[in-house]
Amino acid sequence: TIIISVKTTKMKNNFDDQSTSTNDQDTPYSSNPIDNAVEVVREKLKHIYEKSIPKTKPGGVSVHLQYKNQLLESGLEPYQIQAEWHKYYLSLNDEQKRQVWNEFYASNQNSKPPQQHQPDPYNEAKTAEDIKKNILRQSKKDFSKPKSLLKSLLFGFGIGLFCLFIFLFTFFNERFIAPFITPSRNLSVDSIIVNGSTVSVSPSPVIIIPKINAEIPVIYSVPTIDENSIETGLQNGVVHYPTTAYPGQLGNGAIFGHSAGNIFSPGLYKYAFTLLHYLKDGDTFTINYQSKAYTYEVFSTFIVSPDDTSVLNDIPNHPATFTLITCDPPGLSTNRLIVQADQISPSPSLDAPETDQNFSEKPSTLPSNSPSLWSEIKKYL
Repeated sequence: TIIISVKTTKMKNNFDDQSTSTNDQDTPYSSNPIDNAVEVVREKLKHIYEKSIPKTKPGGVSVHLQYKNQLLESGLEPYQIQAEWHKYYLSLNDEQKRQVWNEFYASNQNSKPPQQHQPDPYNEAKTAEDIKKNILRQSKKDFSKPKSLLKSLLFGFGIGLFCLFIFLFTFFNERFIAPFITPSRNLSVDSIIVNGSTVSVSPSPVIIIPKINAEIPVIYSVPTIDENSIETGLQNGVVHYPTTAYPGQLGNGAIFGHSAGNIFSPGLYKYAFTLLHYLKDGDTFTINYQSKAYTYEVFSTFIVSPDDTSVLNDIPNHPATFTLITCDPPGLSTNRLIVQADQISPSPSLDAPETDQNFSEKPSTLPSNSPSLWSEIKKYL
């Protein structure tokens, strides 16, 4: 009793000291010290309780954030702070909880508020028929996007071209292109320089070029300088130009051959003169004509434009010559490669004079390569 009365007296004295500065509180006190002490304790608890639960301040700082900051500055352990905040959050109504989350996302700009619920057509479908309709609708929606469709088409087209390239390279290179570039893998065993009077020569008209391993038929039956007629003759070999001298005659003879051509165009000699550019001065070739072999030695190689028809004329100081002509670069008709050679066997002194072919029309351009694949396709467009 003495201890209680002493504490009560001290609390009353403290209250008396504070009463002068707390004029805004009109709290009645009785003459009983114990009642006064209980009242002081109640006021203290009320003051602490009011501080611990924030009140809404219209237009002010968030009360929830103030309470959170108070917990962080209280010195409590992290798990205690989390527990207090959890109890506080559970005591809020739905509107206040929504406000807490909005404040959280506003204070964390890198975070985004949860997206609104999007209905899932697969989960919300009630029957199997509904699920099927939803799947079809979604697939049509995905493939109807222009960018996705374009990417799919480009990818498929690219894969198709790649497969076609591999097929053409592996198949045509071995079975078609190689035979065209080297039309004859086994040349005649006859000597390249022979005496026609003592050695029998095949009656088949051919040109033999040992350096490029070529033995190709020569077509002498083209009666005109028309481009289409010469192109038809080139399907069966190389063509002797009808306005020029023949083997065994004085003057300049000319033979045209393809350097490269469209793989799908007719004929087996589209690559007859592909390797003609390997011939240099001093190299030889033989032309078999009317069961005689005529051998020629190269003395000049050069390139001219397609309209330079002077290469068909007789060459001064060279009584009996032959000129081999093909397109350059191979496969294109941009220029013409010219290889000129002198007759060295038999002696040109034994040759007959050049016969006049009596062509009223003079050539304006030299024959060109076969039509390209694109030009063939354009005929059907």
